[in-house]
Amino acid sequence: SAGAANAVQSAADLGVQPFTSGASLGVGSAAGGVLGLTDATLANLGWGAGRLLTLGGATTGPATVATSTTFANPLAIVTGSGHDITLAGPLTSTSSATGPTVVLSAGGDFVNNTGAAAIVPGSGVWRVYSTDPAADTRGGLVPDFKQYGAAYAATAVLGSGDGFLYRIAPVLTPT
Repeated sequence: SAGAANAVQSAADLGVQPFTSGASLGVGSAAGGVLGLTDATLANLGWGAGRLLTLGGATTGPATVATSTTFANPLAIVTGSGHDITLAGPLTSTSSATGPTVVLSAGGDFVNNTGAAAIVPGSGVWRVYSTDPAADTRGGLVPDFKQYGAAYAATAVLGSGDGFLYRIAPVLTPT
């Protein structure tokens, strides 16, 4: 139970995920979820400057993000296979890191219900991983690049700047 009396601090990267496989993740006071990380709870998480906070993981169910928290360090939100990430509010980082400061890795689809300013990456860039561009709702987010056949933390990123990365790899058959 993270709260004012039970702050969670780490000098290194910090990961928080549901205990039960397939459990939903809510990030922000309005997001809900089996593991509901309210804005007050998020304020009691501390991790080293420039280090990564990962919410969710390979066994996490669907995630809904609707937070007013501004993250001072890089952030990743990860869901398991077949599970979506839904942005129901803007996601903001003020990190001075120059690499990816906001990463969303959906094991299913990415749904942006917030609009073109849904992700503000501070000095860095955002990356959104999902399964198939045809199934996503990008909601006006404009990437600098798209990459296919890419899996989060397993495939080298070939583009620079903000990007959408998809697990499917299109196959062309010349005729």
